[in-house]
Amino acid sequence: MPSATSHDSRASPVGHLWGGGVLTLYLLLIAYASLYPFAGWRIPPELWWQNLWSRYNPEFDVVINFISYAPLGFLAASAWSRRFTAFRAMVLAILSGAALSMAMEGVQLFLPTRVASLLDWLSNTAGATVGVLLCLNPVGLRLRAFVHDWRLRFFLAGAAVDAGLILIVIWLLAQTNPSVPFFEAGNMINRLTASWRLNPYDPLFLIPQLVGIGLNVCGFALFVSVLVKTQVRSMLVVAVVLAMGLALKLTVEHQRHAGHAGIQLQLEG
Repeated sequence: MPSATSHDSRASPVGHLWGGGVLTLYLLLIAYASLYPFAGWRIPPELWWQNLWSRYNPEFDVVINFISYAPLGFLAASAWSRRFTAFRAMVLAILSGAALSMAMEGVQLFLPTRVASLLDWLSNTAGATVGVLLCLNPVGLRLRAFVHDWRLRFFLAGAAVDAGLILIVIWLLAQTNPSVPFFEAGNMINRLTASWRLNPYDPLFLIPQLVGIGLNVCGFALFVSVLVKTQVRSMLVVAVVLAMGLALKLTVEHQRHAGHAGIQLQLEG
């Protein structure tokens, strides 16, 4: 007969996966995605408030903003619900999401490569609100229980494995950022000759690059495999995670190019 402790750990839909550590890591991910590349800081231009309602907001950007903040609202509501009533947790989580988005938009005024927009703030706040509502209703509770049971079924137990799963989820979410390459290894060789600068596909440059990408994929696969239970086919789990990341990256790239084409047509019109 299973012990009460094991029963509670399996039945509880809130484990390490929904703890404050996840929320903290997700906040850092939001800050990174909102402020990257952290370069070219400046004083906001004069009359900066006139551009807050920018008309150059592709629909894909609005959708990504909404989707990015929905997990934040879900995680914040889950964390607050363990300390306060459901209503107070809901209010605090929504206000936290709105405040974070306002802070990120404000800091973006100091970055020439980012555009502060009220539309972004509205879509972020709407996403956080939906995440909160999803967390604190019967559907959300069933979803949390499903994720918890799925985690126990396929992956090893322990807080260290929870931390590894969190990193995998964050890596998947990072693929929605167009500036984050998919297993790109960076410039493996200094381009010391004019021919390399003119031809990035030169084998002396391209082959080390491909080797670096291959090693990245192998390291990632090894990392995922050590989290999986021995009776589970780890390579199948690795293939699924890689396929999900690649699908997200390809979708983002397609929509980004479509958005740029739409903006170009607006400018030409």
